[in-house]
Amino acid sequence: MFRRLLFDHWVSIFPLISFVVSATVYFAIGRQALRMKPEQVERQSRLPFEDPS
Repeated sequence: MFRRLLFDHWVSIFPLISFVVSATVYFAIGRQALRMKPEQVERQSRLPFEDPS
C-alpha cells in the first residue's frame, strides 16, 4: 500500500542550497545590525510603527 520514496543523491542539494541562502541572509542582517552606529540605533528606536489611536 505504501511505498518508500527513494531519492537520488543529487536531490539533497536543494535543502543544502536553501540552508546556505537563508543562513547568508540572517548573517547579513545580523552583521548590519551589529555595525550600526549609536545615532542610527537611536533614530531607529524612535520610528512610529503603530498609529497612536
